[in-house]
Amino acid sequence: VTVDPEENKLIVAATNGNTAFDAVLPCRCEKGTKAITFLMSTKIVDILRNLPTETVILTIKSEDQNCIVQSGDKRSRMKVQISSADEYPALMTEAETKSTELEMPAGLLKKIVKNVAFAAATDERKPILKGLHFKSDGDNLVVTASDGYVVAVSRFATTANSDINTVIPTEAMAKLSKLLPDTEEVVTICSNDKGFVMSFGEEQRIRYGCKKLAGTFPDAELPYNNLRKIVIDTNNLSKTLGRAALGVSPQFRAPIVFNMTSCDVTSCLRSSLLEAFERIDMVSSEMVEPVKIAFDVNLLKEVVSRVKEEDCEIYLENGEKPVHIISTDEEMNLHYIICPVAI
Repeated sequence: VTVDPEENKLIVAATNGNTAFDAVLPCRCEKGTKAITFLMSTKIVDILRNLPTETVILTIKSEDQNCIVQSGDKRSRMKVQISSADEYPALMTEAETKSTELEMPAGLLKKIVKNVAFAAATDERKPILKGLHFKSDGDNLVVTASDGYVVAVSRFATTANSDINTVIPTEAMAKLSKLLPDTEEVVTICSNDKGFVMSFGEEQRIRYGCKKLAGTFPDAELPYNNLRKIVIDTNNLSKTLGRAALGVSPQFRAPIVFNMTSCDVTSCLRSSLLEAFERIDMVSSEMVEPVKIAFDVNLLKEVVSRVKEEDCEIYLENGEKPVHIISTDEEMNLHYIICPVAI
């Protein structure tokens, strides 16, 4: 915690060595208050949550190494031990030095994380795939996640002072997403070989930083323009997958088999709990010959749930090659690639 009496602000910071967070909060310092930085137990979070008032009074006694925490009405009072912060690391200062910088709306970044991060790997044997890949592509920024079975890509227009190519841990992005407002407020992203820092807010500035993942993210995008396109009502497909998934545990991969013709799709799923068969009419189709293909039902359900358009566009070649699902969202331009499973 840093008290700055000249600017009347309080800076709260925390780090575990890999990720870092700080926030600048307005405060009112009494005359004669000296600038000070000190360490305080994370128990202060629980203390502040349980105070009966929205304002808090801090009385810092560095010589006694304690801080008196009082509620705004001075009816509640607690003494918390503090200690020196001389060796506290400055992780985010390193990440902001000689960095690539870009800006984007906070609400958009939050939506992208929600619609892309689910595809990231959780397997410790695939460390580079446990992150989101941020890469500039001309006037666009491309965010990609993949676990080897599914690829999620979002491409949107932005500006950067130079090229960006970094992999940010998915866990860190998920935590940041909880802090982001659903507004057009600008988020500034700084990135270099040390890591990255994202900052937003004016009166109450918040910064969140993390070390980047080491390694090269694999090229996950594949062309789909020459594939056959079929269009299925998104709501019908989503409900079919939801009913089929009722008999499958989310922890297990269970194949749902699709028999596709030029006019309809028949789905079949068999598990120890149920057998599910359904027929779905196509909105349109470029199919010439019937195709039989299978997917992990929970994974396909996860992807289709993120398609907000009335019609779901699916591109495929045969029953053995990856299938592309496109969501033409004007902001995010989502592109999903799903690998079929053996029948």
